[in-house]
Amino acid sequence: MAKLETKNINVDIPIIEAKDNLIKNIERSNEFSLQNLLFDNNEYLILIDAKRSSKSNKGESIEVKIKAIDERYSFISIKSELKAKLQQYDWNKNNRNIDIMLSFLRNSYKHEVNYDTKKPVIEKYKSQLASVTCIYYGGHENVTNEAKGTLNVYPDKIEFVIIRKQFEIPISSIINNEIMHQEQITQRITATRMVAFGVFSLATPKKKNNISNYLTIEYEEKGVRSMLILKGVSSFPTTANDSTIKLNSAIIKARKNYMSNESNL
Repeated sequence: MAKLETKNINVDIPIIEAKDNLIKNIERSNEFSLQNLLFDNNEYLILIDAKRSSKSNKGESIEVKIKAIDERYSFISIKSELKAKLQQYDWNKNNRNIDIMLSFLRNSYKHEVNYDTKKPVIEKYKSQLASVTCIYYGGHENVTNEAKGTLNVYPDKIEFVIIRKQFEIPISSIINNEIMHQEQITQRITATRMVAFGVFSLATPKKKNNISNYLTIEYEEKGVRSMLILKGVSSFPTTANDSTIKLNSAIIKARKNYMSNESNL
């Protein structure tokens, strides 16, 4: 009954289904709350808080890592740790948290179904062209502040996720996407339009850091043209630009495939 407990296990659940099950069950729980969800190198990292109790006066911090082994199996790593630095014993709270997280991962709150009915989830995961953790600076009405999330690229759409999906844009609505430096972006956006990117105008780096690449995605919805501004992030600064390039390449591929399919109709 230590301050920290961990468990690693392989489960017979596809990565997306395991992630979705965990999030939905936590949202319905009174004991736990989601803090963040990150996706990098084909691995989800989900940060969770367990509420304080008589046996844990500050609660516990829980980390759940989910990584795909193949289409059907996932590797799960769960860590539960007491928040209180001076508390020496967890009274089995950490092991209990781990058992509950495993139960959440397995339980979809649905009746038992055979494996074939789960194919849409698997097919969605297989069709994903890219999924990269990035910083969002502006460009969509649903997210008005700078935010860290995951941009997922599919053959028919892109979606931005911060724990839950914030917005999606059809590939057919994307007019242009390219990589720019901060100075190029400010030249592109007029002083009037910059008001819409107030967060970006405040958060952009100084000129000495202008080697950073930003991904811009111009799109049109209901006759209004807008531009998303994002930047890939990574644990290693040298690979952050690679993440941005990966997203841009995936969107180019999706747009080319879409236009090719349209021309064949």
